[in-house]
Amino acid sequence: MTDKELKSLSKIQMLSILHQQEEEIERLKARPSEPSANTDAALINEIVQAAQQAADSYLSNIRNVENDKIDGIAKLEKDARRRCEEAEMRNNEVTEIIKEKIADMDNVFIGLKELVESMHADFKQKLMSAGIDGDEYVDMQFEYENGTQT
Repeated sequence: MTDKELKSLSKIQMLSILHQQEEEIERLKARPSEPSANTDAALINEIVQAAQQAADSYLSNIRNVENDKIDGIAKLEKDARRRCEEAEMRNNEVTEIIKEKIADMDNVFIGLKELVESMHADFKQKLMSAGIDGDEYVDMQFEYENGTQT
């Protein structure tokens, strides 16, 4: 099995391979002894190397998965920061629009106040020209509105 194939294996698959190798070791141990100790040692060495290679590949695969997770988290953090910055900019834009609208409304209010004061002054002037005291007019208006005319 190639390194690439080993790296793509899941934990369960890797454990299955290790289990198969353990069974192979046990099977080889149960086999009748061969006259050559070198053959047994070479075979055991080969099995140990294969097991080590599988373990190394498994650990490498775990490291790769962890690095991918770390990279994913970094991307999520970066995206979250970008979205927060965009939201803050939109908030600032809306705040400025609201401030402008409030200033416009304040100017309209000032204009209306000046208009009412001007109309009041004109009305008072007309009353005086007609020989009516402003306080007397207010009393007359109150009586008219309340139906208590004298």
